[in-house]
Amino acid sequence: MNNTATKVVGALVVILAVLGVGSYWAGGWIEQAFRDAAAKTTQYGLTVNVIDYQRGLLGATARTEATFTYNGEPVTVLLNHDIQHGPLPALTAAARVHTVPELPEDRVAQFNDIFGGDPFGGKPPFTVDTAIGWGGGINHHIVSPKFEATIREDKTRVVWGGLNADVEINSAQTHVRTRANVAGLDMVKSEDNQLKLGHLELEGEFDLNELESYGLVGGKWEMEVDKFLMRAKDDESPARAIEVQAFKGDMRTDFADGALNVTTHLGADKIALDGDRETIGDAKLTFQSENLDVKALEVLSQAAQSQEEDLDGEALDALSQQAAQESGQKLDPKQVEAIARAASAANAESSPALAAAAAEVDEDTPFLNTPEQLAALQELAKRKPAFSISDASGRWPEGEVKAAMRIAYVGKPDGAKPATPVDSVIGLADLAADVRMTLPRALVARLLTVQVSDEVADTLEDDEASEENVQKVTKEQVEQRIQEMLGEKLLVEKDGALSLEANYHNDQLRLNGNKAPLESLLGLLPLLPF
Repeated sequence: MNNTATKVVGALVVILAVLGVGSYWAGGWIEQAFRDAAAKTTQYGLTVNVIDYQRGLLGATARTEATFTYNGEPVTVLLNHDIQHGPLPALTAAARVHTVPELPEDRVAQFNDIFGGDPFGGKPPFTVDTAIGWGGGINHHIVSPKFEATIREDKTRVVWGGLNADVEINSAQTHVRTRANVAGLDMVKSEDNQLKLGHLELEGEFDLNELESYGLVGGKWEMEVDKFLMRAKDDESPARAIEVQAFKGDMRTDFADGALNVTTHLGADKIALDGDRETIGDAKLTFQSENLDVKALEVLSQAAQSQEEDLDGEALDALSQQAAQESGQKLDPKQVEAIARAASAANAESSPALAAAAAEVDEDTPFLNTPEQLAALQELAKRKPAFSISDASGRWPEGEVKAAMRIAYVGKPDGAKPATPVDSVIGLADLAADVRMTLPRALVARLLTVQVSDEVADTLEDDEASEENVQKVTKEQVEQRIQEMLGEKLLVEKDGALSLEANYHNDQLRLNGNKAPLESLLGLLPLLPF
């Protein structure tokens, strides 16, 4: 070998040695970053344990155990990671990680049994490719492959179009940006029983700074779905269906000194119920919640959850004692409460005994009954929270509907005396509300017809209750009720539309500028088209 070749080979050996040492050093940094990232996942309701990490010169392999809760039960998934931190990824990233799940055998068997085989054809249900930047930023690319299969039991055909998603996390681990694309999902058992989700796109940007303090994230998301269809029918009920075309939605969440503010916009080109029985075009809705104390919300939500969980174990047993309750046997209050809740959850047939049980639940087991809960309610009230619906509109066959509403806590009027401990914090008189609504006269008549026709059919004698006569009397009574509401100034008519403006301030209701008792609102409930 000549002198020049010897120098070249020597230089290559030095370069390779430097790269090897540098790669192994980078591998140590990557391993620590890997373990730190696993430890931080507990903030997101997920626990990840690194059970094995084998670092080599140019790469590494690792196994982690991810545990999360689904339907109240812990689910554990093993993840296998192939990590490259050698010279190859160095130009574009400090390391690249390819992750494949290793699902529990019993879960795989259950899943495959549903379809009579592996619908993914041997492919993993998802894979994650991660790039770790030299500055510490992380990019995840998640893929779930498409498949077609049939559920064995009821022959439902399932077509999953696949998922592609990207999650970008900045180097400070404080901001996340995500994009997801679902090609579609079809689940078709028959013409009357099917679910179809068209192309879906989701984008979001989230600020994680509040996560540690409040357990929530601030940020925004946007979603678009070109079509959604669901039809359902069983032997005992008629077919029901909902179809939504060109749905768009976005939500922004932010925090200001411990207060949560949320703004949500929803819209769709068309919403159709039960075919074309009811159609709404150009539907829009904006919902806002303002000045919600985050810590107080956490206390109140935990109280509501614990109340339900306390009954879950007893509800099924208590429901079996319904016959004893209805026969007049005395049960202790806890059993009465559990029976009432279980019957409600099971949609059981109502009865006088169950009605009495429900009343006893309402009277004897108030939701807010501890000093901590009342204190949380006081903190919530201090911030003067408010809820509003604006730009609620849609095009019905009879014409356009518009509505807006705002409810805010303003505090107690002078001289108001609370009736209960809860009323000492928030009572009806502490609220201010404003409602505006405009509906086509023809739509009001149709909505009233639904209620009045049943009443007419029940009151007419058998020889008068022909379909033609019921329709005639219903039409007359609907017109009479509209005229009564106009005469009482509950509604105002202009250009073929009926409008309502209701204002509740200082414990006084006004309808279209005129004082009115609260009971007046009950007569307007049948007019709500939403």
